[in-house]
Amino acid sequence: MASCEAIRKNLHEEKTLVGIISKDFLQTREYLEKLARLCPSATFLIINHEEITSDCLKDLEILIADPPLVREWIYQLPKLKWMQATYAGVDNIIHCIEPCNVPRYSLTKLSGTLGASIAEYVMGHVIARERKFLLCSEYQKSKSWCPWEEMKYRVLSDLTIGILGFGSIGKVIAEYCHNMKMKVFVIHRVVPTSTFSYVDKSFGIEDLAECLKECDYLVSILPSAESTKGLLTGEVLENCRAKKTVFINVGRGDLLDEKSILRALDDQWIGGAILDVFESEPLPKESALWCHPQVFITPHVSGRVNSNMVLKVFVDNFQLYKDGKELKYLVDWEKGY
Repeated sequence: MASCEAIRKNLHEEKTLVGIISKDFLQTREYLEKLARLCPSATFLIINHEEITSDCLKDLEILIADPPLVREWIYQLPKLKWMQATYAGVDNIIHCIEPCNVPRYSLTKLSGTLGASIAEYVMGHVIARERKFLLCSEYQKSKSWCPWEEMKYRVLSDLTIGILGFGSIGKVIAEYCHNMKMKVFVIHRVVPTSTFSYVDKSFGIEDLAECLKECDYLVSILPSAESTKGLLTGEVLENCRAKKTVFINVGRGDLLDEKSILRALDDQWIGGAILDVFESEPLPKESALWCHPQVFITPHVSGRVNSNMVLKVFVDNFQLYKDGKELKYLVDWEKGY
């Protein structure tokens, strides 16, 4: 990757200067050529994340960046007007914000692209669990015919799923579940006045306990924010005891701590945990979650981002930016999402 100074010599000053700080996206010649073709009024500057200096950042008007790579630099962008994150989650940036010193530039997240893949992850795990695919796999390894009495299952139309987080991804999950004949409950921070054909019942956050008592599955897509941290920590999941709710987390790991998950499992408040996100990632080897028989772990892959997704969201927003219109997927600095 070329250095900042090597590219800076070739800048066209009349064009909008866009910096790119990313380890995984928009780095190949193919994608850079697409960017240049689709955004001819911009000059793109690739900045090696290991060589970032204030001089590299001082002239940027727009920045495309992986949140973890720029969190130390969010207050050293004097001319920046807009930062496009390459992740759906922007907590790495939000956690560095000083409450009395909110940046003046706009921050947009990657959104509108991951709903289908995360909904498939959720539905795949629900079906695999209900149809006991893992149990069949174990019997197959021993060349044993699984006893039919162990293969009793529930059909999806008999199940209720509760959804925590009703943004663009939560809505797609709700639609998928509804289309598979599941009953869909949604827990909102503020219950909307509008209704959705694929939602059977809406609950306010104050009615969380009531909702949990009725759910066979509970999926969280909540971001990491002050209002969501620890929401399910402690004895909250005891409300799942009657139905032995299965908890699926594809949002953020600080929704509840490991101790709370293990207690809910061991005290039989919940019937299982399907976890794609954790308080600390990668999950430490000493974590008890690895070996717990009722836990299924995936390495934060429920929704995989690729360069095409980043390119599409940026190009669409860049046109809005040039037209002086409101950007899509704006992050509220105060709310944190």
